[in-house]
Amino acid sequence: MNRPLRLESEDGKLYIRNSKKERVQGTSLLHLREIGRHTLAVVVPPASQRRYHGDLFIGAERQGALTIVNSVTPNDYIKDVVASEMPPGTPGEALKAQAVLSQTLLLRTGSRNDLGDSTEQQSYLGAAAERPEVNSAVRSVWGKHLYYQGLPVIVYYHSTCAGGTSEAAQYFGLKSGSLPYFKHVACSKCSASPFWHPTRNEIPLSVFAPAFGEGVPTILKRDEAGRALSVKLANGKALSGYDFWMRLGQSFGWDKAPGTRYQLTSGRDGAVVIESTGAGHGVGLCQWGASQLAREGKDFRAILNYYYSNCEVL
Repeated sequence: MNRPLRLESEDGKLYIRNSKKERVQGTSLLHLREIGRHTLAVVVPPASQRRYHGDLFIGAERQGALTIVNSVTPNDYIKDVVASEMPPGTPGEALKAQAVLSQTLLLRTGSRNDLGDSTEQQSYLGAAAERPEVNSAVRSVWGKHLYYQGLPVIVYYHSTCAGGTSEAAQYFGLKSGSLPYFKHVACSKCSASPFWHPTRNEIPLSVFAPAFGEGVPTILKRDEAGRALSVKLANGKALSGYDFWMRLGQSFGWDKAPGTRYQLTSGRDGAVVIESTGAGHGVGLCQWGASQLAREGKDFRAILNYYYSNCEVL
């Protein structure tokens, strides 16, 4: 149509405002379809524009929100995920390793169609993120997945481990022996990452206390990689190191402790000082480390084997 449409939700109905700002008859669902390779552009204020392949289904909720679902081919989805997860300049073999993992995650979801677009599963910024080198890498490993003893692995990856990855069973508090392919791996390959060096933030006690109580929590135990396994709050309640980190990010923003190797100390006027290294949970493939391994001449299979023990690409 080559012109923008404004969509609004009211009382469970979706309304379109035309060029005269008149409101057109409401509907329950709007279906937009890509024609050829002309992608669909969507702007959700105040975010920047995103573009998508395939179809968009836009619906209205009674609370005034819009639901937006992108129906897209697996190939377009994987290309856009890899381009969203790996920054420009990433070597081809690291892109291939990411493509194998992203395909494996998609394989494990089966017929489910409720994948989100955030890093809770894997980042998906749509077609605007696409790059020729990513498309080429995805083509070269299309249909390949990562297996452990004949079964597709559970996929974990993160930005920067900052010195080493953690054993999944221990860090996530799973049954001993679970996910045996996620062992502690010493890794200094991600030293070029901006998250290799400590990130320091202060949270005023008056802000921190409603979420975690008065006083600085105490880290009781760490794993081999230096990540907190157990944290005791000032009120005596104990949390796993991972749960504390998740609650911290959800309460105050993920920039307060981008990585899970963190220190907690007291600052001015009782403020809680948080210093962390790395970015992400620290289990599985380290993306900055994968890029350096690729620069050192490792292929995608060797990169995956570095972080996933005794697994194979099929």
